[in-house]
Amino acid sequence: MTERLLAIGEAKAVDRLDRLEQLAVRGDLDPAALDAAFALGRVFRAQFTDSPEEPLAALERAISYREQTRDVRSAAAARIALATATLRLGLHDRAEENFLQAIADARRLGLAPLEREANLHLAFVYVRTARFSAAADLLDRLVPVLEANGPAEQLAIAWGYRAASAWYRLEFEEMEAHARRALAALPMPLPTQTSLYALVALALAARGGPQAEEALVVADHVARTFARDGRVLASDELARLAMIEAFAAAGKRAEAAELVAAAASRIHLLASRIHTESFRKAFLERVLTNARILARERDADFGPRPWEGSFPVAAASY
Repeated sequence: MTERLLAIGEAKAVDRLDRLEQLAVRGDLDPAALDAAFALGRVFRAQFTDSPEEPLAALERAISYREQTRDVRSAAAARIALATATLRLGLHDRAEENFLQAIADARRLGLAPLEREANLHLAFVYVRTARFSAAADLLDRLVPVLEANGPAEQLAIAWGYRAASAWYRLEFEEMEAHARRALAALPMPLPTQTSLYALVALALAARGGPQAEEALVVADHVARTFARDGRVLASDELARLAMIEAFAAAGKRAEAAELVAAAASRIHLLASRIHTESFRKAFLERVLTNARILARERDADFGPRPWEGSFPVAAASY
């Protein structure tokens, strides 16, 4: 569904969702069935309307409806989408719970691709909560399977999660190597490419010295792919942070300050649209990209900044 909405374009897709919902309100369509069918479409719409909390209730209703109608496969797929949406908010416990449930359902039904997808993103939950050995174990099992059978984008994501693990462990050379391996796995330009270039730029900027100039070159790739794909990325804060860190590492403070102002303004806007206070707190404090950008804004710090102490503490319940 999301892919079909992407194909018809942002404005038309959002308008189509609105018109179909009006039909349901008038009683011309079964509201529960429509709600479940368009849950992923609402994830898409929330992305374009900058409302990160909006998809949660729709996805939870979709899961309930699919389970009631014994459509367990669709329920498992919706759980993966819900887990991903909660992860963007920094709700790590909820994300893990839903990924694990999706894995159990997919395994019971023999749906290997869904099980693999949920395990892949569960590894990132482990990275975000500093369970690096658990993440490595999962990725070590998944990468050979993805190398043999694909899909290539999931293989690239797996290497990207390995790069993220190195980032959280302050192993920046390893981070760069894994991110470049991820880029090499992509057979064609895809939105994932922006995030992977961002990881390379962040690694180079963190290393500083001669790598700072190279970070600027890679940040230019980030800017160009972001201009192409930014509106279909699950989150664009990583791309914005990579450009900030590249300019800061190169001593270009004015440019970094301008980027920090724009990125922080966007984060504050997104946070203002998160109505559950605990979710808003998690979004601001538990998501590394957000916390780092806001720290730079708060401290008026637009030059090189060490990463030690920048990472949110491991798991918390919200």
